[in-house]
Amino acid sequence: DTDGDLVADQDDACPNAAGTKSSNAKANGCPDSDNDLLPDPIDPCKIEPGDPKTGCPTYARLEKKAFLVSPPIAFAENSSALSKASKAALEEIAATMRANPKLGHVSIALGTKGAPAGLSDKRAEQIALVIRGMNIDPQRFEVVLQESLKSGAVEVKLVK
Repeated sequence: DTDGDLVADQDDACPNAAGTKSSNAKANGCPDSDNDLLPDPIDPCKIEPGDPKTGCPTYARLEKKAFLVSPPIAFAENSSALSKASKAALEEIAATMRANPKLGHVSIALGTKGAPAGLSDKRAEQIALVIRGMNIDPQRFEVVLQESLKSGAVEVKLVK
């Protein structure tokens, strides 16, 4: 067991990199970089934690320098309440940040155009609460109000 992962070298698909046991011979003994229980050789989303069956997040995928969120992050009308899918998307973004400490700074732009006074601030706080609730260092993300975006619209980008 060259890499010390308790998988014998003859059964280890990655004998020089410590990993976990897997029933898939192509992945047995290989690392799981994003800790989603799907080893890297068979994980289509190696740096994004996802469902152990698919390996990918359901709502928020990292594409180059931005997170593609589907469905878009949404709030109840004239409210700061996030939809269930929106909260789940923010949690997936935070999980990807946690799995990748070197990922950089994440900027979450929240549209304010046409929003009632104070509503955008409450919405921004709800977004920040979800991210902070996932134990992400507040220095790694920001929520910025952006007047050029329609009220409630959200864009999530990597900065740096």
